[in-house]
Amino acid sequence: MNKDQIVRAVAKSSGFPIYQVEKIVEEFLFQVSAAIVEGGGARLHGFGKIESVFAPPRTGRNVKTGEKINIPARRRVKFTPSENLKMFINAHAEG
Repeated sequence: MNKDQIVRAVAKSSGFPIYQVEKIVEEFLFQVSAAIVEGGGARLHGFGKIESVFAPPRTGRNVKTGEKINIPARRRVKFTPSENLKMFINAHAEG
C-alpha cells in the first residue's frame, strides 16, 4: 500500500475530503521524520517504535567483482513492531 492508497482509504473510511487527509498524512510523516532526525524517534502505541540507530563502519564486498569495500559509519532507521501489531498480523496471516 502506498501513500496515495492510504490517503484514499482514510478519506473513504473517515468521510473527510481527500485534500484534508493528504495534508494530515503529510504532516504526520514530517513530524515522525523530524523526531527521528532529532534522535528521539517516534513511539506509536499499538503500532511500534521508529528510531535512528548508529551503524558502525564495516567491510563489505562488491557482489560483481568480489572486491572488499569499506562501508562508512552511518545512521539507520529501525522499526520495532509492538506486541499488538505482531498479534494482529499473526491473527490475520494466511496459511
